[in-house]
Amino acid sequence: LYGAQFVGSGVLLVHGLRGHLYRITLADNTWERVPNEHPVMLSASCRLATGDILFAGAARWFLISSDEGKTVRRIRLPATTAVAELIRLPYRRVLALGEAGVTLVDLDERSAP
Repeated sequence: LYGAQFVGSGVLLVHGLRGHLYRITLADNTWERVPNEHPVMLSASCRLATGDILFAGAARWFLISSDEGKTVRRIRLPATTAVAELIRLPYRRVLALGEAGVTLVDLDERSAP
């Protein structure tokens, strides 16, 4: 387990090694694995101002969820090395902190998936 993200509605997302991502419903303590075909470490996450949830990890991998963690898809962002932490900024921007230092990431200017 590398991180957890509360997404509201009594739901918690936890993530870690090999792309493992689980959606936990707190009311009845049920764990549901979120399908993710990308087996890369997910070391950081943050909820964007838009409500989307961004996950980051090793080897420049970023995943995003637009449905409170029910599904994720890969997106390509300009970070050049592994990301250890994400800090939410206004709009669809984050600071990615990692091996390359601090990188400003604007999701509206990202390259196509």
